[in-house]
Amino acid sequence: MDKSDLELLAYERQRLARLKDEYESKKEYLEQTTAYKQVQDAKEILDVAKKEVDRVEDIIRGVALSEFLIRRDDPKPINGIHIKKFSVIHVLDEKQAKQWAAENAPGTVTLNKSKFNKAVKELELDFIVKDEEYKVQIASDLSEYENPEGDTSSTTEE
Repeated sequence: MDKSDLELLAYERQRLARLKDEYESKKEYLEQTTAYKQVQDAKEILDVAKKEVDRVEDIIRGVALSEFLIRRDDPKPINGIHIKKFSVIHVLDEKQAKQWAAENAPGTVTLNKSKFNKAVKELELDFIVKDEEYKVQIASDLSEYENPEGDTSSTTEE
């Protein structure tokens, strides 16, 4: 890695900033046109239609379920409707459930590594190993590498 790599990154960041500005400018221009207004109106109509579909689906689901729970007969009361039975578990005592899972089904217990790492950061435990890890951070200000003309001729691309 050398200076040319950072010059390339600075160039790409400059390019992205220019493209964002161009996008915002075009968007601002289009917002002033009738075409944009028509698109927005169409989107609002579409949103209303989606909400109406959701509302009608909820009504149909509610009526179908109510009728099924009263009669308990046909899980397919009409073509296109199918009432399915699912098992649902409600945990009443989370502490007890975690203890049971740890003893009887350890594969179901997940470890929140972030919280665990914070909790044991200062402890010496025989089941953990502390190590160092290196990560590269790149400055957000690479102006010293920027080429005012936007030319990347001094950079090498691989």
